[in-house]
Amino acid sequence: YTKERVLPRMNASHPARGTRSLLLVWSLTVLLVFPGIVPVHAAAPLDADREVKVVKAAYDNLVALYYTTPDTVALLTNAHDEAEKQLGVQQPMPPLGDGTKAQWQVFETNLRGLIASAGAKDLAQYDLAHSLVGSMTRTLGDKHTYWLNQTQSDDDRRRRTGDTSIVNYGIISVNVDGQAYVKQVVENSPAQTGGLRPADHLLALDGQPITWENRNTVLIAPQEGSVHMFTVLHAYDTAPATVTVTIRKYDRLALTYRVVNGHTGYIQTFQFFRGIADRFDEALAELHRQNVDSLIIDFRGNGGGYEVDRVAGRFVPQGTTIGKSLGRQTDEPFIAHANGKPQETLPIIVLMDESSGSASEITALALREFRNVTLVGSKTAGAVGSRIPAELGDGTLLAITISEYVSAKGSSFNRIGITPDVIVERTPQDVLAARDPQMDAALSTLASQMSPALAA
Repeated sequence: YTKERVLPRMNASHPARGTRSLLLVWSLTVLLVFPGIVPVHAAAPLDADREVKVVKAAYDNLVALYYTTPDTVALLTNAHDEAEKQLGVQQPMPPLGDGTKAQWQVFETNLRGLIASAGAKDLAQYDLAHSLVGSMTRTLGDKHTYWLNQTQSDDDRRRRTGDTSIVNYGIISVNVDGQAYVKQVVENSPAQTGGLRPADHLLALDGQPITWENRNTVLIAPQEGSVHMFTVLHAYDTAPATVTVTIRKYDRLALTYRVVNGHTGYIQTFQFFRGIADRFDEALAELHRQNVDSLIIDFRGNGGGYEVDRVAGRFVPQGTTIGKSLGRQTDEPFIAHANGKPQETLPIIVLMDESSGSASEITALALREFRNVTLVGSKTAGAVGSRIPAELGDGTLLAITISEYVSAKGSSFNRIGITPDVIVERTPQDVLAARDPQMDAALSTLASQMSPALAA
C-alpha cells in the first residue's frame, strides 16, 4: 500500500507536507515482475557532483520521510562500504559525529575522495550512486523502501495516472538448484505470445547464459519493439528450443475468476490496480449467478495497489475501521467502504504466499479479524505499510515507507509478514510439476469448515 504523491528532492530540514491522501498505488510487483537494468559500462572518470547529488537526494528523503527515525550512521557507513566495493579503493571514513547534516558532510567529503582516488572506472553514469542508494535501503530492511530503476520509475509514474500498461517480457521466475525456471507466464504478455511456458528452463537470452544469480542483469528491462531470442528447455523435452519474444506494451489482468469443484468460486488477483473493487463486484455477481456456495480468494503474488478500503468493504461491514496507518507524520484510520454494494457473506478461504504484500496483506488481515476467515499458504512479504515515491533528480525514484499499518486488533506485521492459519509451502519442484498443494489445502480446509453446516 503506497501513498499517491510524488515528492520533489528535499533535504532533512524540509519534511513532506500534506501526505494524507489515502489513494493506493502499485507497489511490490515492481520487484516481482521487472528485473533490473544492466548498465552500459564505459571506463571513464566519474562525475562526482552528479553521483553525490543523487545519493544526497536519497539520504535527505529517508531522513525526512521514513516512518521511523533512521539510523543515519548505519545508512552512511554501509553506503561508504558499498562505495569502496564499487570503486575498488579503500579510504577509512572519519567518525561521523552527531547531527544528520554534519554526518552527511563527513560522508560526502570522504565519498568525493574515494571517487578521486578511483580514477577511471568501468561504471556508467549514476551506477555508483544507485549502488549506494540500494545499500541504504537494504540497511533499513524494509520491503516497502527500495530504489526503482528508470524503467520501473516510468512504469510507476504511469500507474499514478491510471495507465496500467507494462513494457517487459512477462515472466516470473523461480530458483531450482541455482537455475532459473519460469514460474508463471503473465497472461497477454509478450512471453505468452512468443511461446514461453511455465516450467521452462531459461538457458540463455540473445546468446548470454542465464542462471538464477545473474538473471536480474541478463534479463534487462527491454525496450518496446525490441526482439529477443530465448534459448529454453521445455519441460519433458530433451533438446533446447529457441523462442522469439517481441516486446510490446500490454495490460496485465488484475483479476480472474472461475468455478472450481463445481460449487466453489475462485477469484485470483494479481495487483490492486485502479478499479479493482469493480472487478471484484463483477466476479462476485457472475459467481453468484453460477450458484457457488463458497469462495477462495487467491492473493498469491499480489504485491498490493489501489482501493484496499473498497475491496475490504465488499467483505466487512460498511464503515468498519479495519486498522490505521501510523508514522512520524501520519495517524490515519482505514475505513471499509462498500459503495452501496451488499456485503459478501459466503464462507471464504484466502490464499497467500511470500510475494503477497501491502494491500493484499491488509485485506487478508481485515477478513481474518472481522470475518474469521482462514488464511492458507506461506508467510507473506511483510510490506504492511504505506509508501510514497520520491524523485532523485536523475529520472529514477526512491520508494519510501512513511507509515506502517496496524490492524484493528493492534497487530503490526511490517517487516515480519503474516503467518497463515494453515501453513503449506509450495516448492519450486511443485511449480515445475504443476502441483499446487496450497490450493489443495484451501479446498480441503473449506470443505471441512462447511461440512458441519451441511450436516446441520
